[in-house]
Amino acid sequence: MDRRVCVRRLCERRGVRGLITSPAVANGKIIFATSDSSLFHVLDAETGKPVAKVQAKAFMFASPAVAGGVVYQGVLNGTLEARDLAGDAAIVGFDRQFGVGAIFSSPLVANGAIYLGSTDGNLYALE
Repeated sequence: MDRRVCVRRLCERRGVRGLITSPAVANGKIIFATSDSSLFHVLDAETGKPVAKVQAKAFMFASPAVAGGVVYQGVLNGTLEARDLAGDAAIVGFDRQFGVGAIFSSPLVANGAIYLGSTDGNLYALE
């Protein structure tokens, strides 16, 4: 079955709404965030069963990025959150506030840096 259809059906069965982002798939997990409930979800890709569901500090309109076992998620309050791939443990000290802008863009992890845009008009590169 097409993974996109699978994710949509899994979300419908679990009452998840507000899914406007693309999921990330890594290490047998499907990771996505919702825009209407501020929830960060991790599902088992084979069974569709929830692995984690975490309440974020604000709505999320960005798709998550996964690199090195870490999930990076832009948040509408202007922070970039980092969680372990299980989704339940935040990377301590990583919550970053960027100017006055919200993060609608999906982070990109490449060449040892995390790139993201913000509505404050800046492109950030974190090393």
